[in-house]
Amino acid sequence: MSRGGRVARTALTTVALVLVASACGSSSSDDPSVVRWYVAAGDVGSTALAETCEPSLGEDLSLEVVELPADPDALHTTLVRRLDADPSSVDLMTLDGALVPELGTAGFLAPVPSAARTALADGVLPQALEQTVVDDRMVAAPWLFDPQLLWFRNVTAERAGLDVTKPIAWADLISGARRLGVSVQMTDDLGSGLVDWVSALVASSGGTLLQGAGPDAKVGLGGAPGRQAAALVQQVAESGVGPGPDAAAVEAFAGIDGGFLLAPGTAYTDPSLTALQPELGVVQYPRVGETEAVPPARGTVLAVSAGSRHRSEVFDLVQCLAADETVASIVLSTGHAPARPAVLADRSVRSALPFARTLAAAQKAARPAPVTPYWTAVRRAVVDTWSPISGVTTDRTPTDSQAAVRAALRGELP
Repeated sequence: MSRGGRVARTALTTVALVLVASACGSSSSDDPSVVRWYVAAGDVGSTALAETCEPSLGEDLSLEVVELPADPDALHTTLVRRLDADPSSVDLMTLDGALVPELGTAGFLAPVPSAARTALADGVLPQALEQTVVDDRMVAAPWLFDPQLLWFRNVTAERAGLDVTKPIAWADLISGARRLGVSVQMTDDLGSGLVDWVSALVASSGGTLLQGAGPDAKVGLGGAPGRQAAALVQQVAESGVGPGPDAAAVEAFAGIDGGFLLAPGTAYTDPSLTALQPELGVVQYPRVGETEAVPPARGTVLAVSAGSRHRSEVFDLVQCLAADETVASIVLSTGHAPARPAVLADRSVRSALPFARTLAAAQKAARPAPVTPYWTAVRRAVVDTWSPISGVTTDRTPTDSQAAVRAALRGELP
């Protein structure tokens, strides 16, 4: 059997994986010759990538792809329990960069060896690289960095009176969509769509959702930027142009009432939009007022478990997965954006990906989740206080959310 043929994909339910993770010691089914790569559900086509890069492990090891739950809370709980109970059963993880500070602080992630550090960090976007460093140590490899863009049908933007050659303001987008009776959809990747939206609105209003990493971090929701963000969320809710961040956003945009879509580059390759590709346009994320937009972005990293029995070989695997030619194949097949801009600048990528220049410009202005080991608690606090969006008000929501995030940073129960 070929090495690629030995790559196995194991889809595990949340309950089953948690039960295995909570058991003491290693599972009887553990095979020390198998390297296990844990990935989020619906990720970047890890099975095909595993077939490409498995040879980097050497002749004595094979690679197995294990799928984690799609729900962010279930994924977090499952992964932490497994890393805590049976760390040697995890070798490699594809992670949301927002989780790196927590897992790195807990000692679950292996530091990147000095021999691999330069190759993995060279030329990477500073925002993406920042998410991989904990206590001045690089504990993950930057891989992808996906900013959100504004997608639309060209004829719809024209009928809405939007000049797509200039930055588009949220107010104009909402009024144009409402006048035409079309929707403004927003994706909800990994269940963090609402937090991404609020954070982007605060940043575009001149503020910062969170400044600092520890329990005493400065929270920027209670001031003027937080109130501006709440006012815009309220405007979206009252205008009826869309439900806010939603898991079915791409499908809704493809429907008869779909007008605009806030989503990363992966929207372009979504099967729901295949028929619409010839009529799709894309521009930068909308701005708030006259200030420059700060689009939300999601960093995706590759992290090696500190408990892996094959750390050296797995870091060789990481270098294969993070190589420019491998990442270029991901970009072209999925629309994901690379953490290293040189991949997007490549002539073959730009000729095959019609929105590559727009994507590259968005990356420069984008801001990912704040770097803090308390991000999971912060995300929950924001979701609890800003949903449903129909209940958001400028006088209560920002101050309530400010208090909830501060409590989350201190470890207080809601």
